[in-house]
Amino acid sequence: MLATLLAGSGCVAQPIGVNPTPRGWFAARGMDLTDIVSIRVALGPGLLAHARITRFIALGAGELGSVAATRPGFTLDHYQFGWIKREGGLWTERRVELGVSTLYLFEAEGESLAGDRATFGPRARRPLDIGVDLHLALIGVAAEVRVDEVFDFLAGLVGADPQVDDAEGMPISTPFEGGAADE
Repeated sequence: MLATLLAGSGCVAQPIGVNPTPRGWFAARGMDLTDIVSIRVALGPGLLAHARITRFIALGAGELGSVAATRPGFTLDHYQFGWIKREGGLWTERRVELGVSTLYLFEAEGESLAGDRATFGPRARRPLDIGVDLHLALIGVAAEVRVDEVFDFLAGLVGADPQVDDAEGMPISTPFEGGAADE
């Protein structure tokens, strides 16, 4: 019965004009597995600590890519290198964030240097992500486990695709794009 429910949850209509090529079962499971964990290393000015167990239990404060690091004729940018949802890349980022749980304020901007980052900072976090960011002075690390991707991987074992990402040519965008008042 569970297999029937999971298989049925993967039935989603394809957008008009998209004709994706199905991946093999093993390739799709491998891609789903890489979606689960995101890891980044940051170099540049900043002081930030943030931990979350979903969007509803979160605590954080700090700033990355400080304006104080910019002087006439000299700029010390904040660079991040890492892997997020099938996408490796290098980008610059400036971010300020402060909050507890759903009362979270942030401002983030960035520029993709390699890869295709469309969102930066807390806006790229999804509601069920479990993660930690820690940046002290000039070096930082961040890691997340995406719970919805764990479910997608497990459902894929029985042929379902809740994230609709198992075919080549499918967009890899995150289903959640939070606003400035959301974390």
